[in-house]
Amino acid sequence: MSIFKRAQGMEFKYHTKLEVQIRRIFLPVLLFFLPCTTLHAQFFGAGYQTVIKSEYQYSDYLSYGYPDPILYEYPDVPYSQPLPYFSAFPEHRFLTKITQYFGFQTSLGLRYQWGYLDKANRQNIYNAELIRELNDQFSVSGAYQYMQANNSQTGADSISGHMFEIGGKFNFAGAVYIEPTYGYYTSGYVYPNAERGGAHSATLKLRQALSSTTAIQVKYNYFYVDYTAPQESRKQYHANTVTVWLSQFLPTETAVHLSGRFYRNTAQTQSFSPSLEIIQYLNWKTILHLCYRYYRNTPREELFLQRITGDYFVTNAVSAILDYSLSANTSILLKYRFYTSNQDIRMSTYLFGFEQIL
Repeated sequence: MSIFKRAQGMEFKYHTKLEVQIRRIFLPVLLFFLPCTTLHAQFFGAGYQTVIKSEYQYSDYLSYGYPDPILYEYPDVPYSQPLPYFSAFPEHRFLTKITQYFGFQTSLGLRYQWGYLDKANRQNIYNAELIRELNDQFSVSGAYQYMQANNSQTGADSISGHMFEIGGKFNFAGAVYIEPTYGYYTSGYVYPNAERGGAHSATLKLRQALSSTTAIQVKYNYFYVDYTAPQESRKQYHANTVTVWLSQFLPTETAVHLSGRFYRNTAQTQSFSPSLEIIQYLNWKTILHLCYRYYRNTPREELFLQRITGDYFVTNAVSAILDYSLSANTSILLKYRFYTSNQDIRMSTYLFGFEQIL
């Protein structure tokens, strides 16, 4: 399960040589690139526009409980309270994304995200994605991501690695939509200090319009992990996830999405998560999103059970998003989410987003 806990971060002052090199290259290029994008839009037309998106998110833990202490039999074995499963929620998260369109068929997106989890944990993510429209129906894409999530107190638990992804899309006038993707994660992305191996992810998304106002969508993901850690035997597991959406557009300019997510892995861990989302178009510049999500997980692994109270956990999340356009090229996004679980957790999350088209 370590790949799902890769949000364990690092001290802000600590950076690897690779991260420093990326910043030295990325920032000067970015500073040079920004003024040039406006010239591209002026000289080459609307197809050469630039989209800048920034987000700041803050999570306020109203109630933050730990599992009951785990007693051990042998005094000579060091004891430490494991971090609870919900430790991956960042208290602060900053995100910046720049998307450059080279005409109407090619776009390049550059994204950087910094996460503050707690006093000892930080996270850095660098992502680049290139999309090419082959024609009105087909497109292909490729993405690269470098993630670094280190803990300043336990450097041995650091996780850093690379992800490569390729995909394609087939869209027939919105009536039929097919999107396959394949991703590969290096060993460092999967497990701290892994010597070799990695992970593979294959996803297939299908959408079919049942009428002019109704559509159904199904997404299947197969995730396979295979790695070898120092002085440990080979580790393998796989997981299957199926998500189904039913979307309905109402005459009141309201979109309703019902979904259900089903998950199961080789450790016999299962989860079920239904959700309801309502999107209301208030006027030409204001859109309101309301969402409720229920999640129930029944883990079977002993290590994971040590991190929770009882043998299952349930969460409920309610969120509201206001998307407001200040002008044709400028918009802001405000989000509030309230999260609770049966693990003595209550949390409020606030997000502010800004998007500018040059």
